[in-house]
Amino acid sequence: MAMSPTRKIFVGPRRLKMSTVAMHASTAASATSVVTGAIITIEPAIRGIRSPQTPHELETSPTAAVVLLQEDDNGKAIEEAVIAHDFPIAVLKMIGSRFGKLTKDKSRLEIAAGCADERVLCLILPWLLTLVNTLLNATHAPPLPSYVIQVPENSPFDHMFAYWRTFLAMGHAKWASQIERLMVQYVEATELDLADMRQILRFTYSKQSFTNTFLKATAVRLVDKDIEPLERHAIRELFRMERPDYLWSLTKLQAQTGDIKSIDELAKMKEERRRANGDEFHRWSI
Repeated sequence: MAMSPTRKIFVGPRRLKMSTVAMHASTAASATSVVTGAIITIEPAIRGIRSPQTPHELETSPTAAVVLLQEDDNGKAIEEAVIAHDFPIAVLKMIGSRFGKLTKDKSRLEIAAGCADERVLCLILPWLLTLVNTLLNATHAPPLPSYVIQVPENSPFDHMFAYWRTFLAMGHAKWASQIERLMVQYVEATELDLADMRQILRFTYSKQSFTNTFLKATAVRLVDKDIEPLERHAIRELFRMERPDYLWSLTKLQAQTGDIKSIDELAKMKEERRRANGDEFHRWSI
């Protein structure tokens, strides 16, 4: 099997949340230190993998190329990433129907753009093949190797988020929840940079529990009296450009703190929405 090369990943700075109270800063540093360096063990809890029929199904399984479709920032299709050639379709079926879609000729498993991280797929698929080889080479039910993730000191959120959204795309909520617990700790203890925030805005849904945590943490950050005006503006503009629906939720959370500026911003947004709805009604009434 030929794998696409894995790029060097997860580099970049991070910032602890600033606080006027030294104890709060110490707590933030402590929480961050718990996350960075943390070990997450992913058990091979894959549906049907221990079935007596599985070794035969794997041995006789047809294969397909695993392809990650890709888009540019404007949503235009760009060159796809071929993650693996000749990957056993039986393994893909065990992972779950949510993990990509087989083409009609069953020669390719296509994963929709934005659903998974290429870097993580390049690491997870070889582990899945290791599970296959372990089962095929055993004469009895063998112990299956786990997959170990260590959160690095450099750009830890990027690392965690990449695995989290890939596991969700694969349909493994349990694997994702193991990482999400650390993501929540990290977001509550640090100030994410704009690049990390952009990832969240692009690859999450409003009803996910992590999204709610992120919005609450960002609201607290934006009403901090010590925040720089340019920083505050940059964050809100990022929301405005990437996810206007999140900006609405964020502004409501800010206003709920009693922050005067946020209350005014929410009032203006409500007025803009009222006018937009009024104009739309007027057009349909003509």
